[in-house]
Amino acid sequence: MKRIGETKIRKLTPKPHLTYPLIQLPPEFAEVIGKKAQIFETEYEGNRAFLVVVGEEVIKPDDNPELEKRLEELEHK
Repeated sequence: MKRIGETKIRKLTPKPHLTYPLIQLPPEFAEVIGKKAQIFETEYEGNRAFLVVVGEEVIKPDDNPELEKRLEELEHK
């Protein structure tokens, strides 16, 4: 896993009763704009972590033992 930067999680409020957390990626990742992303919640070094997978194929961790194994390895580092 490679660290790509640091950002503060911002707030996006499209409607008064609806607020989304917003995470920005560095400009060099602009090619992912408009693509589908799947987000998985995990843990890294005792902290809450999110894995973002960009791609058209739907990933189901239960159906993909290799992905599940990689996530578990990341959680234990």
